Amino acid sequence: MAMAARIQDQTRRKAATRQKPRSRRSAAERPSVAKERREAERTVTMFDRLMSTADRDSRKHRNSQTAAELEELAWEHVREADPVRISHAQKLLGVSNQTVRSWIDEGILDGFGGSPQRVGLESVVRAKRIADQVREEGRDRDLMSAVLSRLEALALEKDKEFRKSVGQMRRRERRPRPY
Repeated sequence: MAMAARIQDQTRRKAATRQKPRSRRSAAERPSVAKERREAERTVTMFDRLMSTADRDSRKHRNSQTAAELEELAWEHVREADPVRISHAQKLLGVSNQTVRSWIDEGILDGFGGSPQRVGLESVVRAKRIADQVREEGRDRDLMSAVLSRLEALALEKDKEFRKSVGQMRRRERRPRPY
């Protein structure tokens, strides 16, 4: 009798601990992933709207303070966004998953560790704008080098010493030789 009760008890415990088989959903079907994607798309859409409004305003009014403020607001909006999954970045950029990973390795995109690996949305948007321009010019054969060289050129434009040197070269000024 004791043996039968023990077996029944074990059977009940097993049944209680058995879980229903989970249905395997793809990453895109999971609510949290879909929510992240919508949030990233909403941020990028807002960025695009602010930038196009700034562009229209700057064409109407040269040196428009409003256009500059709108552009700064657009970049601030993107900077404040959470990093996105590589799969989201690949869809936004229109490139493969491996290309996104290569761009992270090359420093084109700001990678964040963790699992799943994430990418800074600001760097994705910056790279997307450049990649779109390169594609429009028909130079998308080696997209990574084109985007990388554009980013390097943009960084040099922001460097005060570089701008000073370029100005001196344009004015054909020479630095005195130290001898």
